[in-house]
This record gives sequence, C-alpha cells and structure tokens, in this order.
Amino acid sequence: MNQVLVTSEPTAPPGLHIRRKGASDRYFVTDDTSQRILMSVAGTDLIEGVLKTGHSFMVHPPSKLYRWTEVYFIIQGELEFQMGPVTKLLGAHSHVISDHLHKEAKLTAKTDVKYVYFKTPKIEGQIGRETQTVESKDGSFRLLFSRSGKELVVGTVSQNHYIFFEPFQEDFFGAQEAYYMLEGTLSHVSDNGGFDLHEGDCVITDCLEDVIRFKAQEATAYLYFSGVPIFTDIHKFHHDLIELAIQVEKKDGYTAEHCSRIRTLSLKTGIYLGLSDDALLNLSYGAYLHDIGKLKVPLEILQKPGKLNDEEWEVVKRHPSYGLDILRSSSFEGAGVIVSQHHERMDGSGYPNGLKNKEILTESYIVAVADAFDAMTTDRPYRKALSTDYAFGEILKFADIHYPSEIVEAFITANFGEKRP
Repeated sequence: MNQVLVTSEPTAPPGLHIRRKGASDRYFVTDDTSQRILMSVAGTDLIEGVLKTGHSFMVHPPSKLYRWTEVYFIIQGELEFQMGPVTKLLGAHSHVISDHLHKEAKLTAKTDVKYVYFKTPKIEGQIGRETQTVESKDGSFRLLFSRSGKELVVGTVSQNHYIFFEPFQEDFFGAQEAYYMLEGTLSHVSDNGGFDLHEGDCVITDCLEDVIRFKAQEATAYLYFSGVPIFTDIHKFHHDLIELAIQVEKKDGYTAEHCSRIRTLSLKTGIYLGLSDDALLNLSYGAYLHDIGKLKVPLEILQKPGKLNDEEWEVVKRHPSYGLDILRSSSFEGAGVIVSQHHERMDGSGYPNGLKNKEILTESYIVAVADAFDAMTTDRPYRKALSTDYAFGEILKFADIHYPSEIVEAFITANFGEKRP
C-alpha cells in the first residue's frame, strides 16, 4: 500500500527552492521502491527513486499506443539491463533512454539503486544530440537527452571555481530548471548568510530575478534538467566566442591560457570588492573576452614585429569598440561595455574614448589591472616574463593615475594575500 509522506523545505533565496536529501513535498513508498517528486514542469515530473535489491521494472520503446519517451539516470548502485539476449550491468552515471530501445527491456536492481526519472511525449524525427560536451577549466557540461524542449545534462565544476545560476530570458519567462547534486559541495554566500548544497540535494529555479553564484568547495558533479532547451546557446558560447577569443590571444603573442588567467584574477578581485553576483557574471565574461575585438584588426598589424606607425596604432586602439560591436549581437551585451572600456584610464589617457574617473566601470578597471599584471608576468615574443614584484611595483605606481587605488589594493590582496609586495 502506498504511503505519502509530507516534509518541509529549508528557507532559500527568492527564486530558489531546495529539496534537501531525503525530503520532499511528495514522497511515495511501496514494497519495492520509493519515489519523491523533485519538480513538475511543462507536464513532466522529475522524480528521484530508489529501487530495492532484486526488484525490477520494464521499459518500453515508444509506439503508436505508448507515445512517451522515458529517461532513467542512475545515481548510485548497479542495475542489470536485459533486452532480448543482450544483458549488461549499468553503474553510477549510466542512463537508459527508451527511444534507443528496439524492444522492451527489463531493469533489475543488483543492489539498492537510486535513480532520477522523467518521461516526455515522443516527438517524431531526429533523436537528439546526446554526444555533445562543453569543457573548460571551470568544469564541463555533457548533454544526455534533448527532446520535446526538455534537456538532461551532467555538469561538473572544478574545485574553487564558480557556477552561476542565471534568470531565463524574457522569451522563457516562468521556465524552471533543476540541479541535482551527484557529488561534491557547492557553497552560496550572501549578505543574508549562506548555505551549502551536498550530494542528494536538489535545487529548483523558478523565475529567478538575479544571478546567484555558487563556489565548488571540491570537485563537484550535478545533474541538470530544464524544461527549456539551452544547451545550444551554451555550446555556441564556448565553441564560438571563447574559441575565437583564444585564437586572438594566440595571434597577439599570448598563450591560450591568458583569457582564463584574466578571468580568474578579475573574479577574485570582484568578489573581494563585494560586487553583486550579476556584476560578477558580466565580469567573468568581460574578462575572458576582453580582447575579442582584435578579431577585426588585420593580422599583419597584430603580428608586426616592429613598432607600429601612427595609422596602425589607431587601428589597434579601436579593438575595444570592435569588441562591443561583436558582443552587442550576442547574449553578452553587459560584458560588452566592460570590454569597450578595459583600456580606458582614470586620468583620461586611455582609449578608445578617453573616459575618466567614474565614467569607467569598476569591472573595466578590474580587467585593466589584471590584464596589465598578466602582460608583464607572461613571456612575450619580444621579452621574457617580468617578475611578480616588478609587476606589483608598476601597477602600484599608477594607482590613482590609471586605476583607482582601492582596486589595485583589492587585486593584490585578493590574488596574493597581501597589500604590498
């Protein structure tokens, strides 16, 4: 006989709903299984279940009579998969999609098996793009399922790196998404306190108004479910804009790690200064893409071995404006303003517009300091890397001339743990 248990949720920031491990609004228990509903979105229930050892259930491929696609993702335990003469053992982070079956399959628990399950109406045509992966030093994003506007992804966050939960665009107002913690710990800190997410916790976003930032205290993995297809946008961002930015840095004589270093240095500085999560997200993009405008600068100028003449230098000085133009046509217009100002200077000596003082965004000052520091401490075609102490001295020399002194101090303290070299 079914039992229905009702439990409460902890308090969370606006737009976030936390389902702690073992707790749910609806928890169904039978002799062979237990299930809790994590989220209901667009007619689909996302369910966490536990199948007890020795028990089994059947999975059917979609048909004219049963027009549903079912998805099972194994979190823990071992499950025997049997389809006709084919038998195999499935372990943690394996998944079964009924579209891929040519006949019914029997799933039997060899141990207690925890899994996440949902089903969605079968759509005729292409099955999906379940082999795509986005990878970076921050982590990865691997698409498992994309059908009927719903997506299932396994994501990772590297230790001490960040993940940002963002509001959906206006076109998707009211859309929901779920992050189910597979392993590791994510921490959120705000002026109102903080909280951690651990294995088995699930976070539902519902009409977020602001960006919310989490830090991975250790290598972390999560399962992501969305009622709105977003993987294509993420894939495009990483494989188009970021790859292009890296190519620009290579052409300009930097290593491919330059963009990543600028982002890391900038984010640490912004966090130290207490910038909002929304500002930090834009800072992250702006720092990584700071020189993307050099795509529009002719290669013969970027790679000219000698000194640039006045006309060539004027072309180079336009690259921040070119960067803004490129990002205006993308989802990163906020980052575009940072990019357009990262060569402006407090005393008006910068370019392309000669802005001064508070006409320049704090985020642009941060990227300017990080870029200057990294340029000095990196091997270039025309010289070896300069010492960290020398770079400290140079940026301190221009405090309150090129960059506000509080930003210089924050940069050194946040990244190197001291206010003076």
